[in-house]
Amino acid sequence: QRHFHEHLSRTRKLRESDYRVTVKIWLRRDGSLERAELVGSTGSEKLDQLLRESLLQIPAMREAMPENLVQPIRIRVTNRGAV
Repeated sequence: QRHFHEHLSRTRKLRESDYRVTVKIWLRRDGSLERAELVGSTGSEKLDQLLRESLLQIPAMREAMPENLVQPIRIRVTNRGAV
């Protein structure tokens, strides 16, 4: 979860927005993101689209994923926009 939050916070628009949404993610064995889906909405279609695009650009995690990892993984992604 920290890995995803760190990388999402690098996108200025996401860093400045308030949102809370659950994301389903599928990871490849090498730790790279294969697929991501929002569960519900942030309340803004533009923000939802930006989140989907940004998730797909996140680099692979440093450690390989275990073969028996149950997928999709559900994580909550939240941010309180900078004032």
